[in-house]
Amino acid sequence: MKLIRKKITDKSRTYAYCLKTMKPDAGFVWGLVHHADFLLAKMLYPGIDGLDYFLYRYYENGYKVNKTFITEGDLAVMVRAFNGDKKSRDWARFNDKKRFCSEFSEYIGRRWIGDEVSAGEFTEFCKNTGKLIIKPAGGAQGRGVFFAETVNDDDIAKLYDKVHGKGYIIEEVIKENEKLAALHPQSVNTLRLYTTRSLRDGKLRVTGAVIRIGRGDSGIDNYSSGGMVAEIDAESGIVISHAVDEAGGEFLKHPDTGLDIKGFEVPEWESVKKKALEAHEKVKELNYIAWDVVVREDKSIAFLEANLYGGVHMQQQPSMTGKKELYWGMLS
Repeated sequence: MKLIRKKITDKSRTYAYCLKTMKPDAGFVWGLVHHADFLLAKMLYPGIDGLDYFLYRYYENGYKVNKTFITEGDLAVMVRAFNGDKKSRDWARFNDKKRFCSEFSEYIGRRWIGDEVSAGEFTEFCKNTGKLIIKPAGGAQGRGVFFAETVNDDDIAKLYDKVHGKGYIIEEVIKENEKLAALHPQSVNTLRLYTTRSLRDGKLRVTGAVIRIGRGDSGIDNYSSGGMVAEIDAESGIVISHAVDEAGGEFLKHPDTGLDIKGFEVPEWESVKKKALEAHEKVKELNYIAWDVVVREDKSIAFLEANLYGGVHMQQQPSMTGKKELYWGMLS
């Protein structure tokens, strides 16, 4: 009984947090009624959490629509079926950005070093590289990422002391294709492709794609860090939805640059898809991978990282289209 009460309390706190974030003007009665509806949804849709409830507007849709969404609980089941145990050696190849860059070096397309290098090696790297982006090697969702300009020896020495032995990866900031850069010049606007190998027939294909776009003065485009995301048609490379942010805001045009988002045609799309599928073919043991890639200024393709637990919020929220039938149809 105590465990049941704890679970209800935890879910209530999740609901309360999402209510405050996504419906800050909701009144007491609205919150109370929908809290009860959320608890009912917990019984109808296994694995639903507060973010699912608000992002997909379970309170507006009927059962027929709501059951098509992959919930956070569903995602855990799906990823385990496709990729096995998180503690396996296969997962370890992707969880550390330095290891990923080493093992997929032909796809990285930029200069990088680890934080364990000597002061001399670090100095040489900085002097031969422009603006730097520094990331926690095991981080996610843009947390702990910062930028640096090393214009003199003193700057380099201070940066070395800050990052040496602290678990960082140091990379050059990529200059992206001018068409993508125009959407939001302050950030590198990345593409995420989901490639999945069916457990039924063994065929590998692109099962989803989104574009992530920065906003404001932020140099990061991450959806979970204030950026926006829109769905890309996997066949044509054309954006087919408005952009959304994690708080549920919707944008047909970029709020800063005024450029149209829906209808935007991603440059070098066929090359992007080809590279993602080619990279996945090198990994026979894993069947569901989310690749974060950039189209460079010279039209070449650079991989930033890959995620074996690529969230489905970004795939489902922009067009409010559930993907459960798609992915469940690929499970054995």
